[in-house]
Amino acid sequence: MPENAYVSICQKGLEEVLSKEIANGGGDITGSQTSTVFFNADKKSLYRLNMSLRTALSILMPLKEFTANNYDELYFKTRKINWHKLFSPDKNIRIDVKGRSRSLNHSQFAMHRIKDAISDAFKKLANNVRPSVDKENPDIRIVAYLNENKTTIYLDSSGVPLFKRGYRLPGYDAPIKEDLASGIILLSGWDGSKNLLDPFCGSATFLIEAMMIANNIPPNLERNFSFFNWFDFDKEIYENEKALLKEKISPKQIKLQGYEIDKTAYMKTLTLLKKNPLFKDIRVFNEDFRKSREDFNDWFIITNPPYNERMKEEDINGLYKDFGDFLKQKCKDSTAYVLTANLEAAKHFGLRSSKRTILYNGAMEARLIEFKMY
Repeated sequence: MPENAYVSICQKGLEEVLSKEIANGGGDITGSQTSTVFFNADKKSLYRLNMSLRTALSILMPLKEFTANNYDELYFKTRKINWHKLFSPDKNIRIDVKGRSRSLNHSQFAMHRIKDAISDAFKKLANNVRPSVDKENPDIRIVAYLNENKTTIYLDSSGVPLFKRGYRLPGYDAPIKEDLASGIILLSGWDGSKNLLDPFCGSATFLIEAMMIANNIPPNLERNFSFFNWFDFDKEIYENEKALLKEKISPKQIKLQGYEIDKTAYMKTLTLLKKNPLFKDIRVFNEDFRKSREDFNDWFIITNPPYNERMKEEDINGLYKDFGDFLKQKCKDSTAYVLTANLEAAKHFGLRSSKRTILYNGAMEARLIEFKMY
């Protein structure tokens, strides 16, 4: 594989945003396809991008691409990779097999053969010492992508997926993940010069990600990465890049405000915001946005309203109509970006959209709808 070549994985629909992020962070874009951006980068850029990318899920380094028509071929060609030059055998590994192949259609067995190949390669070249498997807290993550008879083996430089910033409360799943929230904010063009409102703020993901974007705070500045465990990891370069990113943090005085009607969700969000000093300026109210006495003229509104999972059709339609009225009456000279997977209910906003973008909230196809209240 080409030296300094990398692949970054993202949520479907965020490829263009991620490409811009990578280019701004020093990567040289070489191509893209669904959920994937290809680029070249030196060590400085690799470290910097892992710390600063907002819309990436991971950054992978391709090791080898080959044809494998059966599990034996997969084993022998994986074994030929110089694993002993990449990391030490005392490291724990995790192997993930993704993609599709009719001849390698049992992902667990494919993973088992890859594990055997790596273990046997180390046994031969490292005095019978081999890495053990740890699915929960691995030092090294290995990814195999299957595309029919073509297999590509990667080292995951990131480790824990990059959307896991570390600020989320344990056991509390948000309705929208951090990478998608950031992607929507970046797609909107919001740059922190205007106040931002989320009328359905839930766990405040939009508000938190917006705060970090506005203040130029890298989302993964303080965390461990898998590349720490690579033989060629250069701690001096990493620490220097980290220091440079810290120097670019620039606080902005803007309002970041949200409403959350559900008391339980509100209390969890309040706990989260109080836990982290960085979030001290984010204001969240346990209130129905329809009852707010405030006006939000010349603001940015970015939100992810309910799609109707637990609501009757007439209730969701009414809610969407009320939200459209709220935008018209209380958000004059403002721009709103609304993510919804309920396109029927979206007709009840009663507003003419200026743009619609297909995005995916997990596996669910949705639309990011732009409204301009001028």
